[in-house]
Amino acid sequence: MLTLRQEQYQCFAADELSRFKAALSEHLLETFPLQTSMADAEALSAYVDLVIHQARDAGIDTQASVQSFADHMIVLGSGFHENPLYAEITTPLRDPDLISPVQRMDLVYDRAWDYLERTRGRDGKDLVKAMGRLRAMLSLRHERWTDDFDELYANVKRIFPQKAASHDRRTLAAFFKATLERAGMDGFTKRTGRALYVCIAFLTGIGFFHDPLVRAGAAPQAAALERETDPRQRVALLGTGAMAYLDKSLEMLRGTSDTTGG
Repeated sequence: MLTLRQEQYQCFAADELSRFKAALSEHLLETFPLQTSMADAEALSAYVDLVIHQARDAGIDTQASVQSFADHMIVLGSGFHENPLYAEITTPLRDPDLISPVQRMDLVYDRAWDYLERTRGRDGKDLVKAMGRLRAMLSLRHERWTDDFDELYANVKRIFPQKAASHDRRTLAAFFKATLERAGMDGFTKRTGRALYVCIAFLTGIGFFHDPLVRAGAAPQAAALERETDPRQRVALLGTGAMAYLDKSLEMLRGTSDTTGG
């Protein structure tokens, strides 16, 4: 069985690893057509590399378990294994008594899908509504947001009430702290930008800023952010990028609903 441990990388035949990456890319395209629809081949390849890297960090290193990790990363967001919101879901990843990576991912699956059913609603309708709420809030008032706990708490409850209600204030505080630290590392020093970063992360995943699938939905803004150093302009680009990503996502979801008669 192919393993993906860092110390074994040099031992792989290049074509063997390439075949695995190609198979994983095909799996994601077939299983998650909406989530991958905005990504070109380069972005999807970068996403697969990110999946393998994060899976290895979490101790997941076989083909079957990495594929399962990729599935969970699609629905829970990049960095889900480090996200305080999902600490209970990912407990099996840190259980020393579980040797098999497949067993660990099977237990993560049981916890994750119970959580997703509670929060996303039937056919993901509550998630779609949350996307619409964030889009509306971005267009109306995010320039006045601050990174105070109470305001962050009020905003995430407004954006995605089902998800917010699934976590106590202590867990949300841990999520805010971890996400604000990431915002700082990604160059967002203004309180408005930091608050905006948290709200986007609550919906799309704690690692959204470096997620190739998310960036593909806001490619011009993502490219501009790589070059921009002015703090105010970075906040503006983060906001317009989030709106572009949400607009494209909602457009695709509406098209799917029209096609299926939903």
